[in-house]
Amino acid sequence: MFEEQSDKLIIRILFSFIIIGVMIVYKYAHRFLYPSVKDQIFKKFYPSVNSADTLHLISRIIGFSIIFTYLNIDLTNGMLVAVADTVFQGILILVLYLVSLFIGESITLYNFTYEDEIGKRKNLSYGVICFSLSISIAFILRVVLETANHSLVLLLFLWLFSIVLFGFCIKLFKYFSKLTFNKLVTQKNMALAFSFSGFVLGSAILINSSMSRSIYSIPNYIQLVFLKILLTFILFPLFLIGIKRVFLLQNETGERGNKMLNPDNPEIGFGVYEGSLFLSSALLTAVVSGQIMFGVFYPVN
Repeated sequence: MFEEQSDKLIIRILFSFIIIGVMIVYKYAHRFLYPSVKDQIFKKFYPSVNSADTLHLISRIIGFSIIFTYLNIDLTNGMLVAVADTVFQGILILVLYLVSLFIGESITLYNFTYEDEIGKRKNLSYGVICFSLSISIAFILRVVLETANHSLVLLLFLWLFSIVLFGFCIKLFKYFSKLTFNKLVTQKNMALAFSFSGFVLGSAILINSSMSRSIYSIPNYIQLVFLKILLTFILFPLFLIGIKRVFLLQNETGERGNKMLNPDNPEIGFGVYEGSLFLSSALLTAVVSGQIMFGVFYPVN
């Protein structure tokens, strides 16, 4: 019994080093898609120097860790097969994640650069936005990997499909929020950062809820996903309005209706309010759209 537990401990330590090795590859892979962050990635890093830079780096570490929770290491076919499979999956995961980050940031922050916003301006709003993007994409990619179930063809299809959906959701932010994205990022406004973070995390929840289902036929799967997305577009605004009405949330105060919201310089509280509203509505929408089990409520004739 003791020898068996000792062997298992050694195996676990071995795979820990393998995952750390994949993390080293992940670090150096930034050189190709993110050459601008080489000073952040390849030199000693001091977290207290630049908070925006710390958020940017930590988001990539957390995102990597979130996706790797998908891994299940199977020793049934021997140690060498398990090691090879772990390394292959790890490299595939990090490539997909880095490409997804590049696409997501290109869609969202196309008017901004890492060197200017973080290196020169220490823009914390930019850092928070990058953090929320990294975490959201990591959760989406993890669900994609689970749904693909080790099929490379399905993985490529689902990954492309999820990236299109995510990009579409990012573009919808301007229709749901009262805040102007580019202008407020330039002003380092934290209200915008909190609002966008809630929206993008909520979008990830809704995408995962729509895509997380078994695939028996790709056409049937696509049809079901689009029906779920349509249902989401119906339910999400209902919860937005419902939460506002229940808790009497509004943008005006006083008997004369004095405006609280200054669109040119919104308070952090408004950003927290919007972000929380988006996230809460997304969570509740996911419950109603995906967690009602009809069972024999509608029996098959």
